Amino acid sequence: LYQYGNEVFGRGVMATGVNSQEVTAAGFIEGSALSLRLVTVGGNSMYRLKASVSGNSIFGTYSAYSSDGISWAGNCNGNRFYATTQSASAVPTSTVSVGMGVSGGNAMS
Repeated sequence: LYQYGNEVFGRGVMATGVNSQEVTAAGFIEGSALSLRLVTVGGNSMYRLKASVSGNSIFGTYSAYSSDGISWAGNCNGNRFYATTQSASAVPTSTVSVGMGVSGGNAMS
């Protein structure tokens, strides 16, 4: 993810079990509150994350919606990390896991 002022945006891969999908992300951060919307590249699903950032930890809740009218919700957590000098980009990036309780979960990196 990239940050410009309060705006946050980027793309990544969300994995559900053995499946994965490319997603785009956009949102904003105010103080320690992160609001992020993830949309699958095919447009079939959208995830709205409301999380808190504490140091390099990210945690909160999400609501998800599919194009066929199904919705679900759960908890999310992750870590923020910074690119090394060997990377092409010197901006912060992050990994956010989106969990659905004992039934499984999703991860974006």
